[in-house]
Amino acid sequence: MEPIAPQKADISINFLSKLERNKSTRVSSDTLYLIAQALNTSMESLVNNMPAPEKQATGPKQSELNALLNTYPLNEREMLSSYIIGILEKRH
Repeated sequence: MEPIAPQKADISINFLSKLERNKSTRVSSDTLYLIAQALNTSMESLVNNMPAPEKQATGPKQSELNALLNTYPLNEREMLSSYIIGILEKRH
């Protein structure tokens, strides 16, 4: 994993050093989030010491679709997603 600048994660050099040397094991989720953001990775990959998943580019129409889907309740998003998947699978 690449080194991070403590100021990028908004944490002290002392605390970061303790984390790197496993001298501190108590870390808040907010701090983990800041560290993950500074490393441009996910909290899951940071905690599980896994490589970050490849980030796939999202085009403007896909972003628009995602934003529109997110305006619906979960059960409706799932139903709409199933319809979209069905349409896409028929094209293959």
